[in-house]
Order: sequence, then C-alpha cells, then structure tokens
Amino acid sequence: MIGLGLRQLREALDRKADEVQREFVGLTDMIATLNAELLEHHGEARNEHLAKLKAAKARQVAVAEEINTWRERARHVVQTSGGQSLRVFIDGLRALGDEAISRAAEQALWMMDSPEEAMDFMAQQANLPQEQSPVARLLERGRTDYDLRVGDRTVRTRAAVEFANRPGMLQNEVALKELETALDDQDPLVRELVMLTSISLHRARSIGLADLDQAFESVKQLARFDDPAVIPALVAVVNSPRSGFTISESGQSEEGDNSRGRMVALLRLVELHTPEAKAAVHGRQTDRNKEIATAAKRALELFPGPWNGPLKRKPKKS
Repeated sequence: MIGLGLRQLREALDRKADEVQREFVGLTDMIATLNAELLEHHGEARNEHLAKLKAAKARQVAVAEEINTWRERARHVVQTSGGQSLRVFIDGLRALGDEAISRAAEQALWMMDSPEEAMDFMAQQANLPQEQSPVARLLERGRTDYDLRVGDRTVRTRAAVEFANRPGMLQNEVALKELETALDDQDPLVRELVMLTSISLHRARSIGLADLDQAFESVKQLARFDDPAVIPALVAVVNSPRSGFTISESGQSEEGDNSRGRMVALLRLVELHTPEAKAAVHGRQTDRNKEIATAAKRALELFPGPWNGPLKRKPKKS
C-alpha cells in the first residue's frame, strides 16, 4: 500500500514534468518562428524582434531547468530509502504550492501512516462502477471494433472526425490530455486512431475557437505531427484568417487575429514539403497579412522545384 502511494506520487510528479515540457515545446516552436521572421524586420522593429527572441530563449533555458527539477523529484521519491528522510522529502513537496502534487503527497503520507485504512478505502473504490470517459471508450473501440481494426485508414479517419465533431469536445481539455497520453499506446492501430483523432480535434480548435491563445496552442500541437494526415489540417489553418480575442499581459481581453498561428502552419507546411503543401504556400503569396505573403514568396524562392518529401530538420546542438 505504501508502494502504491509512492507510485502515484511519482506519476503526479512525472505529469507535472510533462506539463512543463509542453511549454518547452511551445517555446521551441516560438523561437523557430521568430528566427524565420527575423529577416523581415529592420531598424527598431528588428531590435524589438531580437529582444523577443532573446526573452524566449532565456525562458526556454529556465523551463528546461524546471523540467529537470521535476524529473529529479520523481526519481527521488522511489530512490529514497524510506523512514524519516522520505517523510521530510514528501512534506517538502506539499509546500511547493502545486495542488495536484500536494494532493498526491498527502495521500502518500496517509498511506504510510494508515495502511489498513487505506487498503479498506481502495477496496471500496474498486467495487464502485466506473464511468468511462469519451477517450477511454474510443480506445476500447480501437482495440475491439472489427471495422476499425480491419478497415483501412479511411475508416479510422472517419471515426476520428466524428469524435472531434461531438458536442462539447472543442473545449474538452481533459480529452486532449487523455489523447496525448494515448499517443504512445502499444497497439499500432490504436496509436494511429489516437493520432488521427488528435489531429481532427486540434484542427477544429485551431479554426473554431474564439480564444486565439488556445487556438494557437492547438496549431502548435498540429505542427508536432510528422504524419501526412496533418497536412490538410495545416492547410485549413493557413487558409482561414479570422479574428478573435487574446489575453494581454495585464490580464485584459483584447481583439486580435490568428496570424501567428497561420505563420506556424505555413512554416510547417514548408518543412513537410509535399505537393499539397506547396499549393497551399503558393496560394498565400497574396495573403492580406504581409508577413505571411513575404514568407510564402521566400519559401517558393528557396525551394522552386517539386516538393516531394519532408525537409530534414537540423539536429539540435547538445
């Protein structure tokens, strides 16, 4: 029982590290976008752009350190020999101010102090009927549904689109997190179904949410996929200029547009480098956003020939 409490605490710490890592991925995308836009700025505008780039890189370093800290805490939970030193460490986790971590730490301490009571409680919980989440039901279908397992990708794509179009899914953050976790499922057909569903859901959020900050996060998630199935989603984003609202640094709601998300989608299409991607980039040469139009023209100048496959990404410097 004590081991279960520690395992749950370690999992909570790992989830926190994963959460911070998503910010790191977002910063990586932001830095790539800022670098791509650098040549388009001159004079004072260039200095301001460089300042943004410097701030993003500094934040990325800080986030990387934070990820390492949370990972080390997760390892420490299972490596500490126990007794008073373990209790002191878990008490310290409660003081970090993170609600999920504090709750997991308190539960671990309770299981250490009252193992019999904890066992009774867990037995009662195991006997309660558990309602499956929409994602859990989707995963079960992916494992057992004959059509989803025998049919070609078209069948799984249709199921993915149907899932994304369900009422309420556009704002369902829990479903997004469940899908992200399931991207590493051991079953390859389930993995494909989850990937296609994630792409469909992020596509819908990217072009449908009035909250442009949330929509931008979904564009960045789309940009992480290497599968050709993401290309129509990115094309839909880059071809859909629209307005909405963002939250300023002061916490106020402001009107804005989705240009930054469209730029991320455009640059990713250049990287994916397929005929469909080239057609979308070609169509943006006269975009009403001058930066997107300039980026599209520049991409076609750099790569005038056929686009027949992904560009190789430069390896990250260690």
